[in-house]
Amino acid sequence: MKIRFLGTAAAEGTPAFYCDCPVCAKAARLGGRNIRTRSQVLINDDLLIDYPPDTYLHMLNLGLDLKRIHNVLITHSHGDHFFLHDILMKGYPENAGSCREPVSFYGNAAVAGILEPYAKDENQRLRVHAARPFQEILLEGYRVMPLRALHDPAEECLLYAVESPDGKRFLLGNDTGYFPEDTMEQIRGMVFDAISLDCTTGKERDGGNHMGFADILEMRRRLLENHSAGEQTMWIAQHFSHNGGCVYDEAVTLLEPEGFLVAYDGMTITI
Repeated sequence: MKIRFLGTAAAEGTPAFYCDCPVCAKAARLGGRNIRTRSQVLINDDLLIDYPPDTYLHMLNLGLDLKRIHNVLITHSHGDHFFLHDILMKGYPENAGSCREPVSFYGNAAVAGILEPYAKDENQRLRVHAARPFQEILLEGYRVMPLRALHDPAEECLLYAVESPDGKRFLLGNDTGYFPEDTMEQIRGMVFDAISLDCTTGKERDGGNHMGFADILEMRRRLLENHSAGEQTMWIAQHFSHNGGCVYDEAVTLLEPEGFLVAYDGMTITI
């Protein structure tokens, strides 16, 4: 399984809009891996997780080929993970040469409620499917398990566990605090080859609707005790906010000695 982290920031991006904090100023000055767009993950070039406002930028700068994407998993309806305007470009009448294949979107009730009116228009070429916690989805050889996140209580936010056709397992755990007990029970004994964890609050603890450096170390301990990870599991930190208090190199200094890769925009891993 090839996993590409197209974007690795929280909602504001880094540097953030209208912000002159030390992290944003330093990121802008240094450039490179310190520049973060809103979070999006691509699996094997054909399965996309989330559709942020920076999808177009990922297409231009990172080679995201949307014509190859037939299935999109949406974690929740917040605008940094689900940007309706660009999704509807699929059916834009001026795109005369656009791909005619429909795209299926899987998401919670909030996501479905937003998309369903447009899916009724055949010109949009959108398909909407429910993604409910602990109800497996089969997608062109992938086995996808939606899991409950601890994030916005106003909707049923999701995490996704993805198993590839060759049996590799990846867990995307961003935009969540400590995993809820029913999620932990669902993945008990399911050993993942790679686990990516939310690191929005950086140097600050949270555990509620996000995580920071100390939280992901605690979350790793819990996942190991839960037999959801093993010695071969690759650990990745992603979904960083400028409010977390550090740029890329500083995060590497703090997390790599603890056995975590620090994701950056465009980073690709193979498991």
